[in-house]
Amino acid sequence: MTMQEERSHPQRSNFKVERGVPLPHDNYNAGAITVERNMPMPQFQTITHKYPWRLMDVGTSFFVPGKNKASFAAYCRDKGKKLGVEFRCENATAQGGVEGVRVWRTR
Repeated sequence: MTMQEERSHPQRSNFKVERGVPLPHDNYNAGAITVERNMPMPQFQTITHKYPWRLMDVGTSFFVPGKNKASFAAYCRDKGKKLGVEFRCENATAQGGVEGVRVWRTR
């Protein structure tokens, strides 16, 4: 049986999952891949987000220094659609004269 025929008839193989699943040797895979059971999954790190979109309630806001409404409005709209809420952003000046954008959750 050729390698091509063997691939087209997987029911003819006698591989067992408990002992690993070797793949047929070909030009692209000279080794074997083993399926293993009961391997512990690694602990995932907490993903930190740059902006607190999910933490906001209606009427709350945050300030983003160095941005302007023209560059940030589409980002606000896309995040709102993704989360099923609405955000509004406006150019603002924070204490100390820092220019930026203030973002409010409106719905």
